[in-house]
Amino acid sequence: MIYFAKSQQEEYQTVLRKIGYMFSFVGAYFLILIFFPKKVLLDSFGIRDFHRIFYYASMIILSVSSGLIFASLQKVFMKSEEKLKNLIRNLFDFILIDSVEKDYVKDSKISEYREESLELVKNALDNE
Repeated sequence: MIYFAKSQQEEYQTVLRKIGYMFSFVGAYFLILIFFPKKVLLDSFGIRDFHRIFYYASMIILSVSSGLIFASLQKVFMKSEEKLKNLIRNLFDFILIDSVEKDYVKDSKISEYREESLELVKNALDNE
């Protein structure tokens, strides 16, 4: 959901991002509930149970904190993806445009070079 929000228009982007954060908070809450049920407390520590307020407050705090960790990890992955996209874009610009403009390719081979370059780009896009 957070990844989908990045590709949307500005006006919907923040709303969809917040909805994605809420999904991750709720998901983290239920994951914590699954991995640390009340039976584990009873078996491990001999604790009958925590007070209800403490139990739910700790669950909310843990779910929000783990949701924030998930969101920050998502941002890290999105930044690395953007860096890779920019790198690939710059490499394609160099291969297709700059190499011809800066005379790295002989004048007699320019048309052949452009045809092969465009064919490679088309093949790369078709295999995507």
